[in-house]
Amino acid sequence: MQSFVYGLTGLRINDQGLSQAYPPVLPAGWKSLTLKNLAFRGQRYDVVVSRDAGGKVRLARNLH
Repeated sequence: MQSFVYGLTGLRINDQGLSQAYPPVLPAGWKSLTLKNLAFRGQRYDVVVSRDAGGKVRLARNLH
């Protein structure tokens, strides 16, 4: 789980919460990765790492 949350998303824990510290990455051939209902400090998130049409990998965090 740590590989997905921290490695692929580029997120890190700091005083502000979950912050994007590094660019997200996806293995070759993957179009997206979704982590649903991720709990952190009493809040729940959906985290989506996706590849756009140009091949750029992007991160989205949606608070529940």
